[in-house]
Amino acid sequence: VTSRGKPFWDTHPGNALLKFDIAEGKLENMKPAGLRLTRAEYQDFSVRDFCKYVHQELRCIREKPYDTRLRRGTRKVSRSITKKFSRTRTSSIGTC
Repeated sequence: VTSRGKPFWDTHPGNALLKFDIAEGKLENMKPAGLRLTRAEYQDFSVRDFCKYVHQELRCIREKPYDTRLRRGTRKVSRSITKKFSRTRTSSIGTC
């Protein structure tokens, strides 16, 4: 339980159930507040908090492909920069 008296979402069984329900497509027919009423695990959270968790999960699903592409591109750039500076450092050390 958090300092505010609410259960932790990341270790709560409702977290896994929400991912399962979203994968089944239950949100296509109802709003998050309606989905909260379908399981007792969801009702441990207020309507406002549960709706935030639903939108957080949807955002995670939607933005993850972009995030992995961005990271992959950044990694390539950082590797090329590292190679460039490593050659510069070793060559400048010998001249000092």
